[in-house]
Amino acid sequence: MRGELSEAEIAELESDLERSSVLRLALAELARTPGEPTSDAVVDGPERLLVGRTLGEGGMATVRHGVQTNLGRPVAVKTVRKESPSGTIRLLQEARLTARLQHPNVVPVHEVIEGRAGELQVVLKQVDGLLWSSVMRDPDVLRARFGVEDALDWNLGVLVSVCNALAYAHEHGIIHRDVKPSNVMVGAFGEVYLLDWGIAATWSDLGGRDLAHVSDIPTAGTRAYMAPEQIEGDPEALGPWTDVYLLGGALYELLAGRPPHANALSAESRRRPRERVVVPLGPEVPRELAAIVAEAMAAHPEERLVSVQELRSRIVAYRIHRGSLDLVARADRRLSAAGEARAAGDAAAVERHLREAEFGFRAALEGWAENTRAREGLRAVAVERIEVALDAGDLDGALRLLADLDEPPPSLVARVRLVGAEDEARRARAVRAGWFQDAARGVHTRTVLLAVLAPFWVFGWLAIILWPPTSVRPYAAMLGGYVALGTASVFARGLAILQNHATKVIVIATAIGMLGALMWVVGADALDLPVTAAPLGMLLVFAITLVLVGLTSDRRALPLGVLSFAGFVVIAVVPRAGNVVAFTCAMLLAGGLLRNNLTLRRRVRGHAVKNSS
Repeated sequence: MRGELSEAEIAELESDLERSSVLRLALAELARTPGEPTSDAVVDGPERLLVGRTLGEGGMATVRHGVQTNLGRPVAVKTVRKESPSGTIRLLQEARLTARLQHPNVVPVHEVIEGRAGELQVVLKQVDGLLWSSVMRDPDVLRARFGVEDALDWNLGVLVSVCNALAYAHEHGIIHRDVKPSNVMVGAFGEVYLLDWGIAATWSDLGGRDLAHVSDIPTAGTRAYMAPEQIEGDPEALGPWTDVYLLGGALYELLAGRPPHANALSAESRRRPRERVVVPLGPEVPRELAAIVAEAMAAHPEERLVSVQELRSRIVAYRIHRGSLDLVARADRRLSAAGEARAAGDAAAVERHLREAEFGFRAALEGWAENTRAREGLRAVAVERIEVALDAGDLDGALRLLADLDEPPPSLVARVRLVGAEDEARRARAVRAGWFQDAARGVHTRTVLLAVLAPFWVFGWLAIILWPPTSVRPYAAMLGGYVALGTASVFARGLAILQNHATKVIVIATAIGMLGALMWVVGADALDLPVTAAPLGMLLVFAITLVLVGLTSDRRALPLGVLSFAGFVVIAVVPRAGNVVAFTCAMLLAGGLLRNNLTLRRRVRGHAVKNSS
């Protein structure tokens, strides 16, 4: 540099030298550089470099358009905005650092020269393009300028290029510390450059002692994007993981349209940087990209993605398998629609949505066999089908589906067991109800009762025919004995036999008929009615009882009721034939009961033989 320093500039330089060992080394190297250009020195002016209009200004430097006259090459010329020793040293450090990063995604440094006024000039490749931040969410501009149809894929490609630049820098011990969309430029032909390495620094011994170290300026960056360790200002906490956080912030801005820490100027966010709240991404954001953001922007470095390379690999994998993932996203929506239809009770819609969801998940697996989300989706479809089967009471179907499901959810297994227990109880109730209602179920019991009571009934009436009574009392004795024998037989078999409906009807009807007839005969005896009143009243009681049974429970009793009523009419017309008519009706009644019972027994035996075969 030429000229003399003022006292204020000297004081500022001494202060800077006290704070930074790197600054002292850099200044020493400048001191070793000759102050006057030699015959082949590079200077501005018509000989080598023409400097023109301003292209842009930053916090520390100004960038102007320039032309290297000997090559006719347009270049960018970067100079310090406000001339000062510390600013010059920082610009020189940036130039040296950037020059070491010979990477396609880093703007090349052609040379560093001294201008006519003694100012430091860094000659860079001139990049014509647009800042990524100005176009990343404008599909119309992307289509018009770059022919982009898939804006998301294009933006992810830009981010991959930024990752490549950072991965290369990290390999050389350098971190950027100010990664954000406005520091990325995209050229007219798709070139991607990570700009503004002004606060980049080494974080290890790999970078070299002549470059800036993170300890020189530990707190540096853009507040809306900074990692917690940048705000805390501990140089030992800075490293490649810091750039991983910043990349996550750039991806967040791509997806959300705003920086991750838009409220970063608040005092609270500065006091507790690890407790800053990032507004969650919306449901429209692909889950895989949201997961990358979350893992890259973890508050603690040990919880983040381990490197820029891993973040890049995750993005590349998403781009490759995006078609399969899109199928999964659509299938997920069908699965959600199935749940809504199930809640609304629309079984047809549930089945339709489940079929579409299953088809989508299977198609996704065909496109990418390792798509874990598709496998999880198929599992979710199977679980939903089991739930639907349980809702419909199809326990067998639910059990078949459950058997095909690996490690089913415990809650689902518990529900299947509960429904199974309820179904078992329902089946048991149905069996009991069937036993109660089915006339064939109590056929053996009724056969035993008939075997006991029928002989007494037949012999009682034979005795009346052979020895006609002269009063109604023999009828009363026969009926009383029959009631007593029947009651004893029922108690001997157990009252449980009355749980069968058919048996209960027969027993109760018989008891009512016999007791009714007995009461009639006792009443006839009390009224001193003629002996013919006994069979007459008995057949009337039997007729009424059997008709009521036939109308309310068992239609097979109706013919027997009609027969009894016909006997009643005959006796009423021809009283002398009372015993014969009563005997005939009694035998026909016994025969009818026996016939019905034998028919049921044959049906039961035939059913048993069929089942055994």
